[in-house]
Amino acid sequence: PAYTTVLGFNGKGRELLSELRKKEKIPFITKPADAPETERQTILDRRADALFTLATPVKTSSGEYIKKSPFIK
Repeated sequence: PAYTTVLGFNGKGRELLSELRKKEKIPFITKPADAPETERQTILDRRADALFTLATPVKTSSGEYIKKSPFIK
């Protein structure tokens, strides 16, 4: 993968993410705006988000879930 998206974390997860960012070659994206626009993965993420939106019982606009910030506990 070109990157991975962080959906949520707690205090221990924050420490782990900090360590992983120093070692790993795959970037961690916490904000959708940080995702590269031209990456195929970004295009697939947006399509998956649109499909997920159609499958949920609660009406929301397409792209709503991908715009959310990570859940921090």
